[in-house]
Amino acid sequence: MKVLFLILASNGPFYSKYEEQWKRYMNTNPACECYFYKFSAVQELSGNTLWLKGQETQNNIHAKTLAALDFFKDRLDEFDFICRPNLSSFFVFDRYLEYLKTLPTKMCVEGPHNNYGGMIYPSGCGYSFTPDVAKIILERQDAQYHMDDMTIGKICREQSIPIHKRDFMMITNANVESAIEQISAKPAIFHMRVKQPPNNRRWDDVANYTRLVDKFYGT
Repeated sequence: MKVLFLILASNGPFYSKYEEQWKRYMNTNPACECYFYKFSAVQELSGNTLWLKGQETQNNIHAKTLAALDFFKDRLDEFDFICRPNLSSFFVFDRYLEYLKTLPTKMCVEGPHNNYGGMIYPSGCGYSFTPDVAKIILERQDAQYHMDDMTIGKICREQSIPIHKRDFMMITNANVESAIEQISAKPAIFHMRVKQPPNNRRWDDVANYTRLVDKFYGT
């Protein structure tokens, strides 16, 4: 099992703090090859960051994902899955890899389900898809449909690609202690997202993300 992690990222004080924490564990498992991807004035791969030519806006997030997939298009078949998480998502890699082994190896998309007008789409906090799906996404070159994750849902609907549903755990100040205990006791839990309700205490989110890295990677 080998997974290409394309981590949706952009510049900013909070985002850089998340990157610092990702960097503590993103290279710990050889089965997970991880890269942040961002827009900039030039295209280059530097360490764990893929810089792509373009401008950061809410309306071109899907275009940025297309550009990242295009960069790796000649390597897609090296991987069993491509995972597209956001910066505030945390993964326990070995558990995630075991989960992927239970899924179909072709024409597969997985992630937490969201619903827009009856259309199911995988939550942008973190979803995965097989290389054949990545190639369909690249071939279609869809314009963004409302949001990037909703665009993936639209493609899946039109191509009759099933989206396998699974859960993730939301981490807030109110539940962080009990959540860490629960995650430790239940090996099936592998994906968490830190987000206060409402998301207006981002430094708390970074602190909680750091606690997760400390607990499950300890580096």
